[in-house]
Amino acid sequence: MTESLPHDAVSPIELTELFPAAGELDVTPAADGFLEMRVDRSHLVEVLKTLRDHPDLKCDLLLDICGVDYPDRDVRFEVVYHLASLDKGHHFRLKVPVEEDEPSVPSAYRIWKAADWFEREAWDLMGISFDGHPNLKRILTHEA
Repeated sequence: MTESLPHDAVSPIELTELFPAAGELDVTPAADGFLEMRVDRSHLVEVLKTLRDHPDLKCDLLLDICGVDYPDRDVRFEVVYHLASLDKGHHFRLKVPVEEDEPSVPSAYRIWKAADWFEREAWDLMGISFDGHPNLKRILTHEA
């Protein structure tokens, strides 16, 4: 397993400076070695592409995408992305709040093909739609 770089290898301040159009990014070091970022869905694609393409970040590995349900919160759902840089050793967790009455985010499929099954699973199990996904159909809960 690749060990994470210390959080000071990429500072939260440097990250927020990379995304001026994204408004307020909440960037927090997590105890498990990931830097957590709360991202509005309107800026998700921009943030994902920058994390992948910026030469100091190079997040070339999409580890996971999952939907999380918080029934007691005002904003009930989150879509959580786990990213890693094999070259730089960075680990990022992006949390995208999703409203219950409009459960959708842009698809990451065109950025990482690995998003295909992760997005389909979150859609199938949580009802979260991924706008622009080329084949968003059920994989686990087939209709009878």
